[in-house]
Amino acid sequence: MAPLLDDRPVTPASPGRVRLPVSKLPFDKSIVFKNSSFFTQKGAPCALPSPAEVRAAANLINTGPRNLRRPCPVRFPSLNLLVKYGREITIAEGQCLWTIRSLLPDVVPVPEVFGWCQDGNEVFIYMQMVRGATLEERWEALTREERVDICEQLRPMVGALRQLEQDPTDRFVGEQLSLTLSGLSLRLKITLCRPHWAPATSRCHIHQQLLAPCWPLPQRFILP
Repeated sequence: MAPLLDDRPVTPASPGRVRLPVSKLPFDKSIVFKNSSFFTQKGAPCALPSPAEVRAAANLINTGPRNLRRPCPVRFPSLNLLVKYGREITIAEGQCLWTIRSLLPDVVPVPEVFGWCQDGNEVFIYMQMVRGATLEERWEALTREERVDICEQLRPMVGALRQLEQDPTDRFVGEQLSLTLSGLSLRLKITLCRPHWAPATSRCHIHQQLLAPCWPLPQRFILP
């Protein structure tokens, strides 16, 4: 079940902007949103598939070589469910989808999140399955006019995302992690491409991690 969220008052947002209430975010490593459409639709199942069931379904679908750190998402069409999982998947991704759908539901369309959990060193995010072809699959066949039209559709979405602002009393960068540097309380842990960072111990340590490559670079990208 989803935990009770912090009931502290949220500071009003600046005019024209949307306040991101960090204290209202769900932080549990395992959470199920019982009020989501997955459970409220007619004939809905009483539980999400377990990690073991997701892995078993993946084995039936993907019989060839697979990326063990980021396997292909598993689809359950009869449940209108897609499960994204792997070692490189983070709970922060589920939080982002949940937040965008909660704060910008009519502007930025994202799949509904039904829950997430962590099993061993893998995170599982359960979300609404969006049917149809992906933009990646169609992009090469699109005309220039069609691509420009897509960009025009994305413009207000990006603009809306830029209207999100943090509570000035609880600023952070990336995923939540409290630490103190020179008496300044920071919340810092960059998760984009670096989901397994160790907690930063100093300002110098933060700079070193920011400058470090996200992954080993191929030889052709290494400068002499």
